[in-house]
Order: sequence, then structure tokens, then C-alpha cells
Amino acid sequence: MLVLAPALLAACAVCLHLPAQAQPGNTPAAAVAPASAAGHDDAKAGAGAAASAAPPAVDEVRLTRLLAALAKSRAGSDNYVADGVGPGLLSFDELASVWAGTRRAGVAALLQRSQATTPTPAPVQQAVERLERGEVQGLLTWLAEQEAAATAAARSFTGAAALQHRLEIAALARQQGVFALGVDTQLALAAFRRVLELDGNDPWSLTAVADLLAIVNDQAGAAAAYQAAGQLFKAQAGTAGQPTSAPGAAVDPKGLRHAQVVCSYRRGEMLAYLDKRDEAAPAYREALDQAEALLRIDDRPERQVEVANVSDRLAEQFAALSQPTEALAAHQRSLALAEQLAQGDPEREAQWQFYIFDKHEHIADMQLAVGAPDVALTSYRTGLEIGEKLVTLDITNDAWLGGLLNLIAKLGASTTLDQTGEERRQLVLHGLELLGRVRSGALWDNQDEWADRLRQILDDLPPPDGT
Repeated sequence: MLVLAPALLAACAVCLHLPAQAQPGNTPAAAVAPASAAGHDDAKAGAGAAASAAPPAVDEVRLTRLLAALAKSRAGSDNYVADGVGPGLLSFDELASVWAGTRRAGVAALLQRSQATTPTPAPVQQAVERLERGEVQGLLTWLAEQEAAATAAARSFTGAAALQHRLEIAALARQQGVFALGVDTQLALAAFRRVLELDGNDPWSLTAVADLLAIVNDQAGAAAAYQAAGQLFKAQAGTAGQPTSAPGAAVDPKGLRHAQVVCSYRRGEMLAYLDKRDEAAPAYREALDQAEALLRIDDRPERQVEVANVSDRLAEQFAALSQPTEALAAHQRSLALAEQLAQGDPEREAQWQFYIFDKHEHIADMQLAVGAPDVALTSYRTGLEIGEKLVTLDITNDAWLGGLLNLIAKLGASTTLDQTGEERRQLVLHGLELLGRVRSGALWDNQDEWADRLRQILDDLPPPDGT
């Protein structure tokens, strides 16, 4: 299995990680046109309060300090999906700048309100003080009050003014959703759902709903939300779109196309989790087609890694659906990209070689399944050669040695490949010799189990004079 990790690659025996590519620089928050909540009076002024005069200029130094405090505390963080929970690991590169604009707008609105009157209302002052400590609860309460006041005031608007007012209310709800990420899942989910009731043209809030549904184990709902978000991204990439308060309006067409890839991929992840492989495979196929199309206009290494990632997941679904020909083609596509990327990434050559080692084994499995044992044996042996080089480089790496021992055991036990009994015996004996060199780590802790497995394969082989 290929997993694209957001941090530096760390391979393990159970889950294979691609070397992480450097992420592109995020668009500065100033490049995004966030909707501001500063046009509303405090809720205590009454539901019918009119919009205030132009608010005072925000204290940029203080704003920067408050945003830094939030970043340090990770309240409202973009990385709110817990390890092993929620969507797959293809990431929305664009989301950091989109939500940064939303966070900035919410904090700026609170600061402007604190500067508008003297003395500052106690709830506003307390919310600012809590922000200085990296706490968002006071800001969330204040934003909820602003939303309630704006909702009440909206009853007096009609026509274009009513639409604009709805979008302003949606911006307030979106800010609450973003600040609640990683703090209160249910509050965030409810806020983003209100956004979509008011502004159905906001795909970013819809992806947040999908992510949050995955976290609360509603994978079916998440899959449907990812699909709908992908359709909105497609519409926005192709046209000017409908009026929206969504802060991602400045995302370029390539970014919108990339968001479609991630939506299709994550939909596939949800369906695969539900064991709906006959539905997951088309979702991954859609993601692969979209990723390949994007690669033709954006060939950065991270986009190539994503194509390999999606191709791997598609191959897994085809293999589970007993479609080895299709699985073989998908694995071969991943291998071709990995070999190309390895040439341009010498600093992580070993990590790439481990991935390539794994690819050769999967390819050989599928070649064997389609009735090409001779070709499969060649692929297996290519994998063995790569594995030997890795273990020679570092025999203490559990993932590398574990992968090689698994392949040795597979070939040693196989009766369908063109190998003599003596070849198989020597291979298994070599595995035992490798195991004997280990003095620490997970393989050392389970050395007896591994040794028993390999010795059992030896016992099952024909006697030496029967080769």
C-alpha cells in the first residue's frame, strides 16, 4: 500500500510510505478575499441594529500577534484530522491559504470591534485576552452572537440586498467552523452546515463537512459530500461561478482542478473503508484520470507522487475485485513514476528504492495472476536484488529487512514458479542467515517466530537429492 505522508517518509513493515515531496508555498492570506464580519453591531444592541459606520483600521501588529498565538496553540488548525481517522492522505494544498484568510477575517473583526468604542465591551475584551493565550472559545461565542444578530436583521432585507446579507451571515458561520476545527468537531460540523444552507456554492465548506463526517464515522455521508464538492470545484474551474462568500475565490484554475482530484480520491477512500470496492474503484479511476490530466499542465514532483498514490489505491481495488490485468497496469504506472522521481531525488534514494522494491513484488503477483509465471519470476528476482542492496545498506531497518524476508518466504514456499528445490532452499537459508544478524528492533523481538516460519518452509521442501 502506498501512503503519501505530509511529513518526511518513514517506512514500516505494515504500511509503505512514499518519500514526501516539498509542498509548494501557500498563497499569502492577503491574496485571498475574505468576507469580513465587522459590519454588524454586537448582538446585545438588538436584532434590528443597523450596520455600523466604517470600522477603524485594524491594529496589524496586534492582529499578527493574535494569529501567531492561535497557530502556536493549533486551535483552528488545518491539520485537524487525527492519525488513522478520516480521509485519505491526499491533501488540499490550497486549503491553508483559504482558511488562513477566514481566520484573519474573524480575528480582525473582533479587534475592530474592540477598537470601536471606549471602554471596550467586557465580552469583547475577554475574547481578545483569551486569543492572546491561544484560546478560541471567547471568539467563537462572539461570532455566534454576531451571526444571531445578523440573522435577525436579515428579515428586513429583500432582493439583492438579502442575497448579500445571506453571504455575510455565511461568512460568520464559516469563521466559527474554521476556529472550531480541532477544538469541537460537532460545533464545527454544525457551523459549516449552516454555511451551506446560506451559500450552497462554497466547495471549501463542503469539503470540511466531508472531513468532519469521516471523523464521526459517517463515511457514507462523507463520500456523498466529497462527490458534491468535486462537482462544485469543477463548475468553479470552468466558469465564473455563482455569487459566493467562499474565501477561496482567488484559487487559480490549477488549484481548483487539484481540489477535484482530492475530492475523488477521498471519496474512494470512504467507499473502500465501507468495503464498497465496486464503487470505490470508479472513484479512484476518476481521481487518476483527473490527476493525469492535471499532470500534463502541472508536472511538479508532488503531482507525480499523487498520480502514483492514486494509481496504487486503484490497483488495490482491482486486485480485490479479481481484476489482475487492470491491477497490473495501475501498479506499472506507479512504478514508472517512482523510477522517474527517484532519479531526481538522490537525497532519498533509499526510500524510493524501497517503494520500487515493493512495486516489483506487487507487479509480480499480478503477472502470476494473469498466467505469466516466467515474467513474474523475473519481477520477483528484480525485487530481491533491490531488497538485498537495501539490507546491505542498513540491516537494522525493520521495514527493509521485513520486506525482504517476506519476499524470500514467498519465493521459498512457491511451487508455481520455475525454481529448483535447491534454489528455493538456498534462498530460505539466506533468509535465516540474514535474520541471524539482527540484534535489535521489532524483527529481533519476533526472531523466533520468523525463524520458525522459514524453517517450516525448509521442512516442506523436497530432499536435496530430489531437486
